[in-house]
Amino acid sequence: MRVNPSRVDDSETSLRTMASKIVCGNRAFIAELRVEIRAGGVVLHGLAYSYYGKQLAQELVLHWGMLPIVANQIVVTTGDPALTKV
Repeated sequence: MRVNPSRVDDSETSLRTMASKIVCGNRAFIAELRVEIRAGGVVLHGLAYSYYGKQLAQELVLHWGMLPIVANQIVVTTGDPALTKV
């Protein structure tokens, strides 16, 4: 299967923009969010302040409806996110 490089760049830019908007609107729950394109969908990475924040990020990505979520690897931290090693 051939992939058009400009479409991949557009998709990655769209995912970065979406992740940034999700974090900006939910800073009390989500510290960081990255979305990685993988075969069959996307993988979520980042930091949340609670299990609720982790689930919120997942539901918001699903709401945008771009690609299915293959895995949610967001780490829940109860301390300072800068001190949490991922």
